[in-house]
Amino acid sequence: RRENPATQKLRELFSIRPSDIVFIAGSTQDPEEQMVLNAWQQLRSEIPKLRLILVPRHRERFDSVADLLQKSGTSLVRRSKIRETDRPIAAAGSVILLDTIGELSACWGLADVAFVGGSFGSRGGQNMLEPAAYGAAVLFGPNTWNFRHIVRRLLEQEAALEVRSMDAFTDILRHLLADNSLRNEYGRRSRQLVLSQRGAIRHTVELLVEAVSSDVARNRAAA
Repeated sequence: RRENPATQKLRELFSIRPSDIVFIAGSTQDPEEQMVLNAWQQLRSEIPKLRLILVPRHRERFDSVADLLQKSGTSLVRRSKIRETDRPIAAAGSVILLDTIGELSACWGLADVAFVGGSFGSRGGQNMLEPAAYGAAVLFGPNTWNFRHIVRRLLEQEAALEVRSMDAFTDILRHLLADNSLRNEYGRRSRQLVLSQRGAIRHTVELLVEAVSSDVARNRAAA
């Protein structure tokens, strides 16, 4: 799935190299952007190939998040300013702000590590199965009641990490980024879990189709 055309288009536009380690914070809300920015600023000197893509949940916050990044002295590239006819950007030291609607799903396919936002605030989390399906190592905060069943399965299978506090975020992220084997193992487990769930859904549909077909056959025989 990482090779789908929409993901590949973003990879080219953002000049993502095979050696880069891509950290995406998606569906974020205040104050998660500041938390993520602080972590990236601390870790980029330790991990020079670290790239950050930030994706706020609501479009009305795109400008305020851009202001936050600029006021921090961070070099910023806004996706909305990149035309598809442009040459790929040289943004290795910049934060990419995905300030468009409808591209997050494809963008998750770039992630080595994915933080799913809305999980440190009052929103109750966002769908963490999208980055998991791409095989990203998935992180989220403690407030994920909207997805409690998915979270339980991910944690039971050691296919994601729950960050219990914002103070712990940088250290946990550092641990994942610095250990390729650990990061890849979390990604493998997360993707495997999604694939296994898809199989269960498909099996359920097949059983339903079989049951309906049997009912139709019996009704025809009775007639």
